[in-house]
Amino acid sequence: MRKRNKSNLIGDLIEGSYKNPVWGLIISAVLGIAGFIFSHESLPAHPNLSASIRINMFHTFVPILYVLALVALFFSAAGYILSRVKKGMNKSPDAVPTAQKKAPAKNEDEYLRQENNQKKKETANGQAGKVDNIEPVTKSSQTASPDNSIAVSEEKRIELSEDTLKKMEWYSFEMFCKLYFETAGWKVVKTGAGADGGVDLLLFENTSTWPYALVQCKARSHKGIGVNYARELLGVMSAESVKKGILITNSFFSEDAIEFGGVNQIELIDLSIFWRLIEKLNESSKSALVNFLKTTDFITPTCPNCEIKMIERTAKKGKSTGQKFWGCRNYPRCLYILKMNYDGN
Repeated sequence: MRKRNKSNLIGDLIEGSYKNPVWGLIISAVLGIAGFIFSHESLPAHPNLSASIRINMFHTFVPILYVLALVALFFSAAGYILSRVKKGMNKSPDAVPTAQKKAPAKNEDEYLRQENNQKKKETANGQAGKVDNIEPVTKSSQTASPDNSIAVSEEKRIELSEDTLKKMEWYSFEMFCKLYFETAGWKVVKTGAGADGGVDLLLFENTSTWPYALVQCKARSHKGIGVNYARELLGVMSAESVKKGILITNSFFSEDAIEFGGVNQIELIDLSIFWRLIEKLNESSKSALVNFLKTTDFITPTCPNCEIKMIERTAKKGKSTGQKFWGCRNYPRCLYILKMNYDGN
């Protein structure tokens, strides 16, 4: 067996600590403890070791042990820091966990970069605003069907009405709201896929680089919107230093939600208020909204993780055998499911 020299041993120590920081920390601790034992003469006496030999051992080995311990500690720290930096650089925006949708960034450039990364998934737009301050202006907007939606035949007659708004599933409602605000003259940015953490849309005034308002969209066919959603939105407003919040729904709000919003700068826009705002739009803006409805399957639910339309599946085993449910098209990569009678986001 080939004997390893000192330089190889030191090289192995450096390489091992750098590639495996945990291993390096353990080695550093062992070397440091050994140095401590030698320096305090805590080593048990041995009949074959004279006092002079022991003193020479202390003077010779203790500094070496401490130096090796520091070397292992230094390269462990360097390896750990580098691994964290590489992991952050390689992290994809699409890999955000379900319970952690991207919160608003600190400047408009970051917002716009996030939006550009999703343009292939969302070309139809929609958002919400304050009843008093966000009035329609004469600004036209073009729209197209999102890539993740299933086109509906234009021969089918689609009416822009309150009943139509009530039928919209959560993602289509978000995109419809985004389009509404753009046609009303606002610059709008949609947050990323996944659980949104209280914010769906960001509204900007003119050339401002800071959001005027944070918007949360909630689609419900039967249920009302409780105060918990208003509290959630207020938490994000405080964290992002944005004074204005907008909570918009195709349903209605509970009394405690209305009371909470009234004292916390949160504008609540229910179905009836939203419909009145839409009626004030010019014909060109209304046509854009109608075109969105004609080219979008706004009934079939969308997977919140992948933002693509779900498909009808049938359970093949277990207690639910034979029952139908909504499943993600990306199964088995995405396991998200919905009951057939689900009610909104």
